[in-house]
Amino acid sequence: MTGKISVVDLPQNYFADSNASFNVDTLIDQLLVPEINKQPLYPNQYIKLDVRDIKALIQKVSNIFLEQDTLLELRPPINIVGDIHGQFNDLMRVFEYDYVDRGPHSIEVICTLFAYKVKYPENIFLLRGNHEDKKVSMSYGFRDDCINRYDEFLWRLFSDCFDCLPLSAVLLVGGTVLCMHGGLSPYLHTLDDIRQIVRPLEVPVEGLVCDILWSDPDPWLEQNGEKNVEKMERKRQFEEET
Repeated sequence: MTGKISVVDLPQNYFADSNASFNVDTLIDQLLVPEINKQPLYPNQYIKLDVRDIKALIQKVSNIFLEQDTLLELRPPINIVGDIHGQFNDLMRVFEYDYVDRGPHSIEVICTLFAYKVKYPENIFLLRGNHEDKKVSMSYGFRDDCINRYDEFLWRLFSDCFDCLPLSAVLLVGGTVLCMHGGLSPYLHTLDDIRQIVRPLEVPVEGLVCDILWSDPDPWLEQNGEKNVEKMERKRQFEEET
């Protein structure tokens, strides 16, 4: 394993007011109340979670992310699904990356995913999306959700946790299937290039990590022999504006 930096190396008071008696099963029970009651969670409805439990959850899941590799090597059977964007009701069916922003229930979505990751660390795997980034979540609503419902410090804790997420996974299915939020990069020569990426890390404005999260294939641009830079330019724009 490479690039392991434990969250416990943070200042001692970083999680000082987290819940020492935190129980992940209790938190999951709280989050599943709408599903158990067969009631959808409407945009103006929220699940009230104790902020101390959320902080304890973030601490636990951050350590799990860093104990596992930047490039996960997984074997079937496995389901690959994704782009929830704060849609809690959809999460009750499928999930993968881009967990926050846009939808009304980003906190419920990310806490549910983190809680199941803590409960089943070797069965559920989360990859980082381009919205799991301080600059992007600041512009697309997740920061506002955290401030309006809790405080800005909680958003900063989430952001630091996002910096710990794995970036890619390779599925050993006959040959290999490479999974990532964005796409391939001219900086990617072998899978070791991903394995050697050290976390925690913020998303840079260019390079391999940026491409893994932002570089989507575009058939029209490929046919015309042009490089698809739209999403990378958008990422750079976020950096400049914020």
